[in-house]
Amino acid sequence: MKHHVFDSVNRRTLIAAGFGGLIGVLAPQRRLLAQPTFDRYPFSLGVASGEPSSDGVVLWTRIAPDPLNGGGMPMRPVPVRWEIASDDGMQRVLQQGEAIARPELAHSVHVEVSGLAPAREYWYRFYVGEEASQTGRTKTTPLAGVPVDQVRFGVAGCQRYHNGYFTAYRHLAQEHL
Repeated sequence: MKHHVFDSVNRRTLIAAGFGGLIGVLAPQRRLLAQPTFDRYPFSLGVASGEPSSDGVVLWTRIAPDPLNGGGMPMRPVPVRWEIASDDGMQRVLQQGEAIARPELAHSVHVEVSGLAPAREYWYRFYVGEEASQTGRTKTTPLAGVPVDQVRFGVAGCQRYHNGYFTAYRHLAQEHL
């Protein structure tokens, strides 16, 4: 009988130690991925999209409440939620998900969205903590081989953001390219 008591104590000890170890492993992860709070707007560099195809696009943002001083983010990963919708009011959300803004990538996020319709406009935004980004607009390309009447591209180089010369991007955002 003593042997069974000894076995159950060992089993209980082992189970308790296992749960303790699991909590010890998960607790730091939870702290690392906790939703941050910000004293400045974290989407100071805006949002962008690129690499359009007939069924998808790449969405981009960077979490940088203090972009001129290294970004102003702690050296830990931060979860960023995203959504893409078929309307500019973001009422008809088609897809959503979460990406991790990693410090080794300067807390930038690149989301590859697929499964969209060709030659259509879409709207997207990001969330971090309680903050929402401005809404971006993007467009997929027509299907390969489909005739196109007109093609318009917008091109901009370095705008020297730190000097306030960012007007070319504002102008491009207002165009229907």
